[in-house]
Amino acid sequence: MTRRFGRIKLQADPPSEDPICRLGFDVLDELPAPPQFAAAVRKRVARAPALKIKALLLEQEFCSGIGNWIGDEVLYQAGIHPEA
Repeated sequence: MTRRFGRIKLQADPPSEDPICRLGFDVLDELPAPPQFAAAVRKRVARAPALKIKALLLEQEFCSGIGNWIGDEVLYQAGIHPEA
């Protein structure tokens, strides 16, 4: 059995520290209105036209907190194919 030790780093302003500052909006706390969300999707897809919607949702720099399971569920409920 091995012992593993973690590290903790206290910061005065964690949201301004890397890598936290690179996270996109939090889907539970800061969900943008539909027009702003659509504009953000269009802007991001303009940089990478082949980007699939599922891959976009999994990008933590676009929106934080969405993982594989939630991404699948969101797209299913919206009636959107993940490869779209």
